[in-house]
Amino acid sequence: MPELQKVKGRTILITGSSDGGIGAETALSLAAGSPTCILLAGPSLPKIQPVIDRISGAYPDVETQFIPLDLSSQHAIREAAADINKTVQSIDILINNAAIMACLLAKTADGIESQFGTS
Repeated sequence: MPELQKVKGRTILITGSSDGGIGAETALSLAAGSPTCILLAGPSLPKIQPVIDRISGAYPDVETQFIPLDLSSQHAIREAAADINKTVQSIDILINNAAIMACLLAKTADGIESQFGTS
């Protein structure tokens, strides 16, 4: 487990960490390495709360927080960045896991085709 020692004391931000997904399992695995803080960013707390609960139950010393983030809105992205800047001094590890795939043709609130606008 020497790789997990590298996250000890670090701050980690993970997008797309809904329960049952790769981001959630990544968060749980990294929590075993005793980071200081894991920020889980996504559009819905109810989808991420089970992950926060699992981390808190198994690793109570790891601070875990939800950051509201809608990647289809540039305004929402800026708000999330401001929230993160207020919450932590720096981010040591960023895992961009959020994605959409095989969706119908649609545009974001900013008028960008959704596949390009939510990356």
